[in-house]
Amino acid sequence: MSEKMDDWQFWCDGMHIARGLKQVATNGYMGIDASGELVLFNNKGEEAVRAPITEVEAKLKTWYGDTVIVQGKKYHLEFAPLGRAALGRSFGAIGGLVAGALASRGEDKRSPNEKRDDFARVVAQLQGQV
Repeated sequence: MSEKMDDWQFWCDGMHIARGLKQVATNGYMGIDASGELVLFNNKGEEAVRAPITEVEAKLKTWYGDTVIVQGKKYHLEFAPLGRAALGRSFGAIGGLVAGALASRGEDKRSPNEKRDDFARVVAQLQGQV
């Protein structure tokens, strides 16, 4: 994460990322760098996964949630930290409002839906689906 956020085609923080039962990040980061590589970071900002976006399969807004498949491994994505994501799932719209109110000032101000839509747009553009 030593690069500036301006060098990224897509960037968001406050990510809950899991692979099976293993938590990659409960409040991590995700981005697509200038060279078109998807990078998933853990809570400490350490790189956990990196792959060219052309080799990534993104399945967003499905019945089973949001996932990316990288090098044959499926990662479940929540575009909100673990606590906020769980609160929103448990209590619907009211939980989402409460979770939003609990967000820190330095956190990405986009809603989880806005983050997901921005990610989907950049992925489609880079994979030539637009």
